[in-house]
Amino acid sequence: MKRKQSQLSSVQEKIFAINSQGGVAISGLSTDGARLVKLLRDESVREEFVYDRVTTPSRLAVAVSDASQLTTQRSSSRPFGVGLVLVGKSANAECQIFQTCPSGILCQMRCTAIGARAQSARTFFERHIEDLSNANLDELITMVLKALSETCLDGKLSADGCEVATLGENPFAIKSTVEIEEFLKLL
Repeated sequence: MKRKQSQLSSVQEKIFAINSQGGVAISGLSTDGARLVKLLRDESVREEFVYDRVTTPSRLAVAVSDASQLTTQRSSSRPFGVGLVLVGKSANAECQIFQTCPSGILCQMRCTAIGARAQSARTFFERHIEDLSNANLDELITMVLKALSETCLDGKLSADGCEVATLGENPFAIKSTVEIEEFLKLL
């Protein structure tokens, strides 16, 4: 979900593409998130240039985890104030999800949520894990938006207030507001 910090500010993007095979969602300080997104993109470009292959999501997740953990060891810098959910395709075309914490902890997940009200979204996913396992892409997007709407304080979710990205047979893509509105009508 995208939120404004105040009435005078604009919403900040929370989902970023790393390469055609993956992307990342951030929660926390957006400047720290931008630094880690740049690190991920640099790592991805380096892998493509040197080895002529797309970087695996696990390699990118370890790079972020190492960078985050390293800042906790130095007294001259503060830890990153951002958590990430990294999604990508592995070499065998299998989608993988990794979650990192500001401390550098790295977890591979089947399904997760990140942010202020992530626990209620994770609870929703746990209740519907069988439905998620057997769903097609449109059903998955609808279920994710349903989980987001349950976490809203007023219960009302708008297309301007959320972002959705997909990765599957097609490359990583961030859905437009018009596409999200179509899915919100199905709720």
